[in-house]
Amino acid sequence: MQGLISGGISGANEKISQQRRDLWKAESQFAVLEEAAQRRQLSVQEKSLLAHKDETLEYKRQLAALGDKVTYQERLNALAQQADKFAQQQRAKRAAIDAKSRGLTDRQAEREATEQRLKEQYGDNPLALNNVMSEQKKTWAAEDQLRGNWMAGLKSGWSEWEESATDSMSQVKSAALHADL
Repeated sequence: MQGLISGGISGANEKISQQRRDLWKAESQFAVLEEAAQRRQLSVQEKSLLAHKDETLEYKRQLAALGDKVTYQERLNALAQQADKFAQQQRAKRAAIDAKSRGLTDRQAEREATEQRLKEQYGDNPLALNNVMSEQKKTWAAEDQLRGNWMAGLKSGWSEWEESATDSMSQVKSAALHADL
């Protein structure tokens, strides 16, 4: 266990590298082989394996140490990405708060926050940023057009009410059927 702690695996959230598992498996296999040597005559292949035990285990230890470092770095990278994503979300929230403090509506503030999020995410690639901003603005224009069309709003509201009422009726029917049983 001490070897694991000094080898880089120390926390409960740490992942064990495949190379470390391979080392443990090899150590276990050599232990079984050495025990078998006490009880029976080993085959030529088994004797050869035991003859190269030290070199094999040393090689696997080196691989395990390297695998542990790679696994640890992958974990650090994942945490850094999570931290970046969190920071990006917080900047977008602050942009929305700032927009509201300037007297914008919730919708306008949400749009500014979305713009901020897209700029953060695609800022390194101006072409991609232009593409996503263009698509987002088209979506906003379609939303604005629908919002301005009272008849479409009425139809949509009526359809949603009808769907909700139908769903409620089916739930009542289901409850009534189960109550009779």
